[in-house]
Amino acid sequence: MAVVVWVLGVLALMWSVDASSADRPVGYVVAGVAAVVGAGALALRRGTRVVVADGTVTDQVMYRRVSATPQSQVRAAHVAAGPWRWYVLEMEDGTARTLVGAGPLQVPTRWFDREGVADLADLGVLMGRPSRPGG
Repeated sequence: MAVVVWVLGVLALMWSVDASSADRPVGYVVAGVAAVVGAGALALRRGTRVVVADGTVTDQVMYRRVSATPQSQVRAAHVAAGPWRWYVLEMEDGTARTLVGAGPLQVPTRWFDREGVADLADLGVLMGRPSRPGG
């Protein structure tokens, strides 16, 4: 989304250079808004993730903690395929918790990982087994 908005901002700048002097400020305002919206989209993308630290699995959406689960209560973890990276945790008490790991912007990085190595590494970290490069 950020890239698309920034491209629209560049197009607005290009238009404003060729526009009449009365219309030029409109192009600058549109470009400025596009820059702010694009930067905001990148910041929000970075804030949607699953963090594993100090024995706790934390689900963050837009930098806000949604849930915190003790890693010792996780019996199994699964990852769902698709444009969103959904992690499903099976708890010791039999319940399931779904965590949002990443949004659609991370999908291209997963296209080149046909064997699911990144997903397996993520699941290993969720289960308390830190992954090592190369196996």
